[in-house]
Amino acid sequence: MVDTEHTSRRDVLGKLWFLIDIPLFIDEKSISQLFDAMVRPEWQPMSRISTDSKGESLSAGLGVAVEGEGSIPFFLKGKARTSAKADATTKTDNSRATSEQSNISAEMNLEKIVNHYVKHFPERVLILSDSEDRFEDFAGNALEWTDCDKLLDAPGMRPLVVLDLPPNTKILPMFAETTSGAAIELHKDLAKRLEISASLPPLPSRKDPDYETGAIAHWNRFAESFRSMEAIRCVEAVKHRLHWIAFRLWPGGTAGALPVHLSILPCGNYANGTFAYQFIRRTEHFGIRLIGTLKKGKDINVLGIYER
Repeated sequence: MVDTEHTSRRDVLGKLWFLIDIPLFIDEKSISQLFDAMVRPEWQPMSRISTDSKGESLSAGLGVAVEGEGSIPFFLKGKARTSAKADATTKTDNSRATSEQSNISAEMNLEKIVNHYVKHFPERVLILSDSEDRFEDFAGNALEWTDCDKLLDAPGMRPLVVLDLPPNTKILPMFAETTSGAAIELHKDLAKRLEISASLPPLPSRKDPDYETGAIAHWNRFAESFRSMEAIRCVEAVKHRLHWIAFRLWPGGTAGALPVHLSILPCGNYANGTFAYQFIRRTEHFGIRLIGTLKKGKDINVLGIYER
């Protein structure tokens, strides 16, 4: 039997069909805020009640035939006899009420957001699906990262970015804040675990005119020595659950360019070790799909992460 609703959703989403899958991570709060900013619903249906009713009842009456005087109640005049014939109707009363809650899940709202973007702002839906650091929008245009940044200078909805990344993609944990308020420099812990602290080029200030060259040299040292299990252990070692975590990512493991910055808000909803393994280790082995909103500087606020 074909699930027509499921197939229809898949076909409408096209290249973004993976949104019908279960996410490894989803940012419920940010999706709700983006949905409100985009759709601006004045009313949100919360529930409805439907009722069904049908009824049958049983009633019976005694038939009386008048035949003459007799020992009968005073209110029966004349001659009478009682008959065995009875008139009867049957009626049974049943009622049912069903209360239904409106589905306002983050998964459904994200799908609505994507459909709205594709329909109304196709030039602001950007897909990176190879290791060459190039994008294609839903209008068929090819873009570099510098072109993507220019979209942010023009008035309009913040661009959606989709990364469909192949195996060998490297994900470096950089910085984290926990639900207890602790701030942790994960990249320093990782440098120690990879034994590259002494040979690591310094990360220059963004105000430095040679920032990009220096930053590429700094992060390339991590890419060259990267071991996913050590990256996982950095996250597992955090004592409290993650409220916010930042990563650097090399699509397809390609060094030589400034890695993409990812900002993720788990908000304490995910176990650190499970989150790290599913995201870092499985991405290295099988690739990953993620969707988010674009910020300047090769920076993405991640809304959802999906298996590849």
